[in-house]
Amino acid sequence: MPTTLKEITKGAFSGCTALKEIIIPEGVTEIGGDHDYDKGAFYGCTSLVEVTLPTTLKRIEYDAFSGCTALKEITILGGVTEIDYCAFYNCTSLEKVTLPTTLTKIDNGAFNGCSKLKEFIRLE
Repeated sequence: MPTTLKEITKGAFSGCTALKEIIIPEGVTEIGGDHDYDKGAFYGCTSLVEVTLPTTLKRIEYDAFSGCTALKEITILGGVTEIDYCAFYNCTSLEKVTLPTTLTKIDNGAFNGCSKLKEFIRLE
């Protein structure tokens, strides 16, 4: 992805079932989503195992990673202040989430359906 990228918009990679790893470049501030079904940026990427998020990221929107059933761990660094409703909905393999101190809002249901989620770590 180009380093000039600022936002990954809703539906950008939705349904990319062969996508296994994504490194989101520094400069990206938002990972898009929408309240419409299947509109999160990475919605339904069922093979996605590894995600590297930039320190410039501020917001993870509705359904951004919903249905990423192979995702086991996510580390959210940097300046993220908001995780929207259903951002990680139905990530059924997700076990561990590391959150930054900058986080001020996790919407109700952000991690609904994450049946294996056991551990939240808050960075100091």
